[in-house]
Amino acid sequence: MKAMILAAGKGTRVRPITYTMPKPMMPIMQKPVMEFLLELLRQHGFDQIMVNVSHLAHEIENYFRDRHALE
Repeated sequence: MKAMILAAGKGTRVRPITYTMPKPMMPIMQKPVMEFLLELLRQHGFDQIMVNVSHLAHEIENYFRDRHALE
């Protein structure tokens, strides 16, 4: 199954944190909130996951490109 995560917002309500960190990368228990979402999607049978990014996209892309924990 396919899923799409919308993660392109600027996170204006949690500024100033989101000036340097995209909201999906905010940590909860030493893990980005988006990682919890990806794990949950995988547990429910989603095998193709696309992420729509914009604000500080390189932060999200680099984290998940460098980590192979969710393969």
